[in-house]
Amino acid sequence: FQRVADRSSIMSTRLREMIKTIRQCKTAAEEREEIAKECAAIRTAIRDDDAENRPRNIAKLLYIHMLGYPTHFAQMECLKLIVSQSYADKRIGYLGLMLLLDERQEVLMLVTNSLRGDLNHPNQYVVGLALCSLANISSPGIARDLSSDVVKLLSNPNPYIRKKAALCAIRIVRKAPELTENFVPKIRLLLQEKNHGVLITTVSLMIELIEIDPANLDVYRKMTSSLVRILKTLVQPGYAPEHDVAGITDPFLQVKVLKLLGLLGKGDSQASDLMNDVLAQVATNTEGVRNVGNAILYECVQTIMAVEAESGLRILAVNILGRFLLNRDNNIRYVALNTLTKFGQADLQSIQRHRNTIVECLKDHDTSIRRRALELVYTLVNESNILGLIRELLSFLQTADPEFRSDLSARICLVTEKYAPTKKWHVNTILRVLSISGASIPEQIISNVVALITQNPDLQLHSVRHLYRALQNDQINQSLVQLALWCIGEFGDLLVGSEVVEAGDDLPGEAAESTEEEPSSLASLGPVPESEVVDLCDAISRHPASSSGTKQYLLTALLKLSDRLHSPEELNRVYRLVEQHKNSIQLELQQRSCEFSNILRGLDGNIQSQLLDRMPALEEVRVAPPPTSTPTAVRKTQAPMASAQGSPSPSTGRRTTGSSALRSSSNGTATEPVVPPKRTSTEKNFFEELFEAVPSQSGPGVGPSTSAGKVTEVGTGGGSSNTNQLLEMLGPSLSSGTGTGIGAGLSQPPPFFSGVGLGQGLGQGQVQGQTQLSGGAGDLMGVFSLQSLSQAQPQPIFSGQTLAPPLAQGPPSLSIVAFDANGVYINLQLTKNQNDLSVTLLTVTSTSRLPHAISDYVLRFAVPKYMRIEQIVPANGNNLAPFQGNSVVQQVYVRNSAQGQQPILVKIKIDYKANGVPFSHFADVQNIPPTF
Repeated sequence: FQRVADRSSIMSTRLREMIKTIRQCKTAAEEREEIAKECAAIRTAIRDDDAENRPRNIAKLLYIHMLGYPTHFAQMECLKLIVSQSYADKRIGYLGLMLLLDERQEVLMLVTNSLRGDLNHPNQYVVGLALCSLANISSPGIARDLSSDVVKLLSNPNPYIRKKAALCAIRIVRKAPELTENFVPKIRLLLQEKNHGVLITTVSLMIELIEIDPANLDVYRKMTSSLVRILKTLVQPGYAPEHDVAGITDPFLQVKVLKLLGLLGKGDSQASDLMNDVLAQVATNTEGVRNVGNAILYECVQTIMAVEAESGLRILAVNILGRFLLNRDNNIRYVALNTLTKFGQADLQSIQRHRNTIVECLKDHDTSIRRRALELVYTLVNESNILGLIRELLSFLQTADPEFRSDLSARICLVTEKYAPTKKWHVNTILRVLSISGASIPEQIISNVVALITQNPDLQLHSVRHLYRALQNDQINQSLVQLALWCIGEFGDLLVGSEVVEAGDDLPGEAAESTEEEPSSLASLGPVPESEVVDLCDAISRHPASSSGTKQYLLTALLKLSDRLHSPEELNRVYRLVEQHKNSIQLELQQRSCEFSNILRGLDGNIQSQLLDRMPALEEVRVAPPPTSTPTAVRKTQAPMASAQGSPSPSTGRRTTGSSALRSSSNGTATEPVVPPKRTSTEKNFFEELFEAVPSQSGPGVGPSTSAGKVTEVGTGGGSSNTNQLLEMLGPSLSSGTGTGIGAGLSQPPPFFSGVGLGQGLGQGQVQGQTQLSGGAGDLMGVFSLQSLSQAQPQPIFSGQTLAPPLAQGPPSLSIVAFDANGVYINLQLTKNQNDLSVTLLTVTSTSRLPHAISDYVLRFAVPKYMRIEQIVPANGNNLAPFQGNSVVQQVYVRNSAQGQQPILVKIKIDYKANGVPFSHFADVQNIPPTF
């Protein structure tokens, strides 16, 4: 009897008492104990079929569910409450149904009949409960079964039911898009309602129907006049207490109607003409004192920019955003900057009036506002205002945060290169940016400055002396030091010459007056004594901030200066500076020092002069703008400036000097991406089913192999099991230990695929708008040509497997753009082995157009069952430099067992980290002819 009494006392515990008890628990363990006790009592009540306390128990379970504890054992109790005739029981039952269950639960199949019965119930509140539950947990099957009942309820005379039926219809068309046509005929009648609740749900339903099925847009455009009438009624002055919010009549309905008008007027001038007057009325009559008015004004601006509005209306919209920029609320200012950036290209002239306000936003304390303002300023720059805007940006750059300088410096350099009034001003501006934030400038920008100087002899004297003065003041900024050393080495004879050069920008009268030069830069730049040049080089050599790359530039500059200077004493000092690195612990410096010493001591004077002559003019690099700006269609490729003077190339690790550097700088080819066709739904499902991740390799080793579409991962070391598995796969020739290491014979691709090497994406094989088949060999990084196909020797892919050499005319190749989104660009080159057309080499070249570096870049590959991955060659790296500073190249050999019958299909998974945030994308290689 005591046990029964205790159980009765527990069951009689009210919901409020249980909540109070749980909240008084001091530790998590006490809370778990109390909840376990309550759940045990509820389970007992369920087992005893306690109908009296069932609503209270479900209410308790709802609170326990909100705390994150499992409550699945009471799902059937919710169904028992739903079938009850009491409204109170139904309310708790439907609430439990919506919170404790979701559309994936099989129990929902049992509630379909109950929902249908309640949808036809005479009590409007019971119908409302059923509609609310259906709108929250409806599965595609339930939506199809009950859609006809919901359509009938849209014509119910009770506005309460019509409102909830319209909301339920939104859920139904989302789950079953094929049912949209059933609701379209009801829209026109619902728009004639005067009840605001019915109107706002009807407008929401129209927006959903348009987004799901744009084909019916013409049907909805015929209702534009009805929507304009509704909006005019809301805008007219008058006080409606039931809909008034801060002095504005039903702002929620106004925002919804404005959004729908934007969808209807986009691309349709006739519909836009009908709404021009009411949009102007909303924009002028709505006060932006509070957030309610600002929300309506913002949506009105979005609508004006989307439709075919008149020019005066667009100017009005831009002025509204200009007022937003003066608001103290950071959220409103951010929204204004974001909208101006989005629609700025269409109304640049109107936005120029607010240029000063936008520039002031660069000084805001909020980082997100500063970045948005910078993107907007970047779009506003043109030939007429570049002097003033660059002056403001340079002033802001001096006080900008370190993490903000990189993006700002890159944008200043890009707009300077695009809109510079004179070449001299261009060089001076880049040098000022270098002096302020040299480490933040992309390498391509510096290469372009070098190309500009080499192409214009009238800039060479000014540039070398300007850089020399800057180098005297700053020897810590490595980018500035390296550029100055390059110019001193190339144009040292001009530096020590007798000619005097003015330090101005060669601007017209008014423009020259508007620029503000530093006092030191206004003086004439005279000749520099040879001793001071050598002293400066000696100081840089001994400076603790000088990096290994800077010392490499220094050695090359000293070698060049030996042919530019004339004083025997200074030449001897140059020789000693070159030779002092012979014993350097850094192999690159030691090698340069020894080689350059032999050139200086052992070569004939005429040969030495020819060897150390000035480099020919270099080609400029088309630098991609940051992702948020307008993209450029064509980009040229060129080796970095470091390679031009013998510094290590970041992509190959080797030095290029003399004619090799010249070929590197002149072998760029302009390419445009080939946009892959859209996939069908069946192809998407096919790829989703077949894909299994295959990790790429970034170091020596062998990639994974696949058999019959099943992916097998092969490790690169770190465990005996992985090593044995790898050796068994490669066969006896490699497992016997005769090679130099695991996978040593596979660290480079077989040479019989001529024309496909590292960096093939920079070579041939791409044309705009179509796929190009080529039969010739390409270039290796655009510098070194590979062997001709007739000379290529066959190499085995795996032990015991030999492929015959192809024919002399070269294998067919195909170049496409596999992925171009989120700042990542992947070019795919497919090359056939002509004697075995079932074998294809895939050369995947990846570059980054982002303003920041990408790390941990990994590609994974998968193929269908009729294909097999023979080999994955390790990638040449796993980091991508910003603004296409380098490329990561990986080669994959695939075999198509259904060659000529089934096409090549490859799924690529792209994983990387940008700013420490992981990203993952998929790329599909398909629609390749089966005959290829």
